[in-house]
Amino acid sequence: MELVYLWVDNFREFSDAGFNFSNSIKFKYDKNRNYISNQNINTELPIDFFGKQIISITGIVGKNGTGKSNVLELICMLLKGAKSSTSEDFLLITKEDRFKCYYSFSANKIFQSEFIPINFIEYHGKLNDLYVMFFSNVFDGREHNFSKDIIDVSVNKKYKIINDRDISDFSKQILFITSNTFKYLNIEVPKQIQIIEKKWNKKYFERRLRFLNKETIETINNFHNFLTKRLNSITYKNRFILLRQYFCCHNILFVLSKFHDYEIFLNDFNRLNDLKTEDVIQELIDETKKILKKVNTDKDYKELDKQIEFIESLKDEMKDIEIKYTREGKRKRVVGYYTFSINKKSISFIKKYTTLFSDKHIFELNWLGISSGHKAYLNMFASISYGLRYRKSNKNLLLCIDEGDLYLHPKWQTEFFNKLLEILPQMFKGNIQLILTSHSPFLLANLPKECLIVLNTDTNKPIINGTDFELNTFGGNLYDLYEQQFFLGDMRTSTFADRKIRDALTAIEKGNLTNDEKEEISKLVPCHL
Repeated sequence: MELVYLWVDNFREFSDAGFNFSNSIKFKYDKNRNYISNQNINTELPIDFFGKQIISITGIVGKNGTGKSNVLELICMLLKGAKSSTSEDFLLITKEDRFKCYYSFSANKIFQSEFIPINFIEYHGKLNDLYVMFFSNVFDGREHNFSKDIIDVSVNKKYKIINDRDISDFSKQILFITSNTFKYLNIEVPKQIQIIEKKWNKKYFERRLRFLNKETIETINNFHNFLTKRLNSITYKNRFILLRQYFCCHNILFVLSKFHDYEIFLNDFNRLNDLKTEDVIQELIDETKKILKKVNTDKDYKELDKQIEFIESLKDEMKDIEIKYTREGKRKRVVGYYTFSINKKSISFIKKYTTLFSDKHIFELNWLGISSGHKAYLNMFASISYGLRYRKSNKNLLLCIDEGDLYLHPKWQTEFFNKLLEILPQMFKGNIQLILTSHSPFLLANLPKECLIVLNTDTNKPIINGTDFELNTFGGNLYDLYEQQFFLGDMRTSTFADRKIRDALTAIEKGNLTNDEKEEISKLVPCHL
């Protein structure tokens, strides 16, 4: 299944707007005549031009504010959950064994079309034979409000309030790096992992424990203070192990809502004070296991059992892993950093660790020694891979990527599109359609003009099909592409440099320069003049 055309009566900045996504045929809907016309493209792309599984690719470019991201959001909203997304008239044309036009109009319509036979089907909300995934590198706090049927792995979504069972971005990246698919990306594996020990967030835990009475909350806080004073005086490796064990027990007791039993144990401070710190934690683990075993008779808590099993073996798991510890800040601002190199032993450990613990409020995991672009690159492919983990059947995937090459070094921008084509078929075995937005001329140079949509601020022609271009974009000169498709006009350099050079030339043309003025202008000569 391929989405080839979308028309909507009104959506944000668009009015009576049609978008073509096919690389071989273009449609146009005339709402006044209720007539669909089509135009076959004279120059067809070679068979399997983008690869056997990539059935079509569309690049959407244009100035900021022309609505590139909104087009992707519109696609997602209409393909899945359209009934709750909009009350506006719209139609979608797909290509399967033949063309099908799915329509949703407030008034009854009798459609007419030319040349190509189309099945007209009243649309009831979503296309079932199509997976739709949305990824955006842009963090702007926008709420997409997509249907749950959209696989939304965008950067914005990770900043929404999520529950403790949600997997972190770092966990997705670890799973991706340790998968067979990672080798197709052909980028360097990060060298080090850093675990950041966050300070005790009293407000966060009190919010989690709000169902308890004040005395119980105070008891838990007192135990925490007692324990952390002890932990400050032991070796950093043991500190990390004991903290992980302690917070694991704390979280399990929260999940089970069994803090009453926990409180009885914690209140015996006199006895606990006579024990070694390791023994205090071991007693807490034993107490948690007893409570978990008691509850397990009513409900299955396999994940919690695995967490307990893991923390009990934590000392052995970390025996051969070398850790460095540093601290930054003073007093209440102190933050601890545990750093270790990546090897087979440590990657096995961290994979188990991230699978079992989300750690959003206790420990934060991060890569050390790689650029923000490297992280963004890794995060995008890891997020897509994780989003498709249960969807590898031979169906159809429509992947919308908004600014996927954002944050990337120019060299990586040149490679981004090619890597995308190489790695996607390793993640998904069915047909793949790609729709991408970008400000990069490298994307334009990778796509024939039949694959492009340019959005313009010109109200007479706000949507331009690439087939209307005189210039061939595929393999094109990067400056020419910037000049035409990104509307730079006759600009030859950046605005500031252009202004300084023009001011100097104007001063020279006027003549009668003082020696000081000549000297100042001469400073520009090695640079440009």
